[in-house]
Amino acid sequence: MMGDSISTFLGYLPEGNTEYYDGTVCGVSSADKMWWGIVAKEMGYRISTINAWSGSRVTTTESVQSAMCMARTGQLAENGEPDIIIILAGINDFIRARPLGTWAGKSDIPTDGTRFREAYAMMLDKIQRNYPLAQVYCCTLPACEWDARLDGLENNAGQYLHEFNEAIREIAAILNCGVIELNACGINRYNMETYLGDYYPDNQTGIHPNAKGQELMARKIIQSLR
Repeated sequence: MMGDSISTFLGYLPEGNTEYYDGTVCGVSSADKMWWGIVAKEMGYRISTINAWSGSRVTTTESVQSAMCMARTGQLAENGEPDIIIILAGINDFIRARPLGTWAGKSDIPTDGTRFREAYAMMLDKIQRNYPLAQVYCCTLPACEWDARLDGLENNAGQYLHEFNEAIREIAAILNCGVIELNACGINRYNMETYLGDYYPDNQTGIHPNAKGQELMARKIIQSLR
């Protein structure tokens, strides 16, 4: 899989990748409580690579390798060639208000990694070139709240989470990848206190799912894969 801090866990990442989950945060005490641990166990999968990196974006990321860079897109077979690749990336692009971009499949694969649509297309293209036999699934982004001063699931550039999710759907369709609707996994703006382990009621911010939230994501992914 390819992702950001929501999918990291200490001891399961490529060398150099930094983690958020380490067994002590958000009530996620072990890797088998991560969404990918639950999916692998229930579906009978063997995990090849958890290429998650805390703080990474799909777009170009300062001091952190982005999800669309050549190194990470070629680093998904640490324990064997993957049959299935699941991508859960983009939440940091949303909360950091990266430009949405305009690429819609009417021109060659872009080379500008500073805009979300362009960078997402670059990421999928590189992954498909490296692993042409793998089934690639792109996850839309579950609800989070970054700044309570804003209206709902909005970033400080006036962009909404649903706009990033629509971009994921459209780019995935153009490049013939599957879509897993994690935005419909059960986490929403009204129950984030229940499912986000770092949710703070005082300022209504939170991003990282707790064990219950990881379970909800896993169940939606399992349902989609089946």
